Amino acid sequence: MIRNQHRGIHLAALLCLLTALYGCATSYAPESRDYPYKQPGLTTPKPPKETDTERSAVNRAVEWIANQRYQAALELLEPLRRPANADEPTAGRDEQQAEVLFWIAYCHEKQGRPDEAQPLYQHVRDTFTDTRFAPVAQARLEVLAEQ
Repeated sequence: MIRNQHRGIHLAALLCLLTALYGCATSYAPESRDYPYKQPGLTTPKPPKETDTERSAVNRAVEWIANQRYQAALELLEPLRRPANADEPTAGRDEQQAEVLFWIAYCHEKQGRPDEAQPLYQHVRDTFTDTRFAPVAQARLEVLAEQ
C-alpha cells in the first residue's frame, strides 16, 4: 500500500516536472514569440524568414532523433541539404549546413547504415572545419572505426 502511494507521488511529481518543462519549451518556441500579445492596434508581425523555418525544422528533427524517430528526422532534414556548389553566400549557412549533414549522418548510423553515414561525417569534418560539428563528426568517425 505504501509503495503504491510513493509510486503515485513519484508519477505526480514527474507529471508536474514535464508540465513545467513543456511550459518553458513553448514559451521559447518561435511561434509563441511571434505573437506575444493579442491586443487591438498592434501590427501583425511579418512571417518568419526561410532560415527561421529551416531552424524550426532542424530543431524538430533533433527532437525526433532524441526520441529515436530517425526516419521521420531524415524526412525533415533531407530537403534542407544544399548542393556542395550552391551559388549563395555561405556566411552564416555553414554552421546550419554542417548541422543538417551531421544529423543526417547520425540518423543513417543509428539505422544501421554506417556506409552512408561515414562519407557525410567526413564531409562535415573536412568541409566545415570552423563549425562546432567538425570535431563531433570526427568523434563519430572514430566510433564507426571501432565497430
